[in-house]
Amino acid sequence: MSVAQSIIGDLIALDEEDLTAGFVAPPPCSAVRLAERFPYLDGYWNASDVAMVLDGELAWKRIMFQAKDAVEFRDPKAPSHTVQEPGGAK
Repeated sequence: MSVAQSIIGDLIALDEEDLTAGFVAPPPCSAVRLAERFPYLDGYWNASDVAMVLDGELAWKRIMFQAKDAVEFRDPKAPSHTVQEPGGAK
């Protein structure tokens, strides 16, 4: 599945008895047709991440995670944020 085949929007109503739902998608969504069915992922999932995982054109390679030393400090431009840099850099 590609980004072009995906749709994002808000589920505004759900009737489990009638098995119907109300879904609002931002324009342009001419691909959506009344009574059409779609797989559903809740808001926990980032749409671009889902598209990336489902994209058959991408090649995934399994690697071993290797931790590296890092230094964390407060960003002087935004004191409520921290910045991480490779160990020893600043």
